[in-house]
Amino acid sequence: SIALCDYYPPTDDNSILNGGEWTRFETTDPDFYPNASQREQALANSERYAGWSRSRVQQLNNQNDGYTYSINYWQNGYIISRGGKQTKKAYAYEIHVKKSWNREEVVYEEVFDSYSMDLNTFKAGLNARLSEFNDNEEGYTYYIASDARNYYQATDAAKLQGCESVTISVTCSDGATLGQGTTQYKCRTCGKSLNAHSKECAMQTTVTENELDLSELDAML
Repeated sequence: SIALCDYYPPTDDNSILNGGEWTRFETTDPDFYPNASQREQALANSERYAGWSRSRVQQLNNQNDGYTYSINYWQNGYIISRGGKQTKKAYAYEIHVKKSWNREEVVYEEVFDSYSMDLNTFKAGLNARLSEFNDNEEGYTYYIASDARNYYQATDAAKLQGCESVTISVTCSDGATLGQGTTQYKCRTCGKSLNAHSKECAMQTTVTENELDLSELDAML
């Protein structure tokens, strides 16, 4: 956020007694306090001297430019006396206007893979980059955030060596199993271990009828 206005009414004797920055009400009542209309009169007067008003701040907010504009004000009052007797009370407002924003931008992104990466090493790298950003950028605050975890199971050709069938399971991140089943490779040519043909066959969308192994379906009939 940045300050657009920090207005303080002058408090020297001449300004309070005669200056236009102060709104004065004649009263000998020591308990006098301005009513709503009188307070509005004094506030509007201070807004003119400050160069900022509630209506101007509202207009800026109505533009929806991605910033938030706010105005705050505090009343100041003085007793004016003559010959030791109160004759008037003077009022003016301190006014502050602020422009603020909360914009987020991703300046760096990296994916952590728990299967192949070390978490401590990964965090150390991110923290080093974070320190670099925060040390060299004034007016901005950088922090580390992360998306929700994406779970998956991994395997490789060595682990599948000699396998003819595989189990397919769809599991939610909370542990609930959506579905599970067992299947064989697409065709008889696949054999009992992974090879170049296995990869080629896995990418095919159709196979000839004599290549299909329908034993699972036949057992269900």
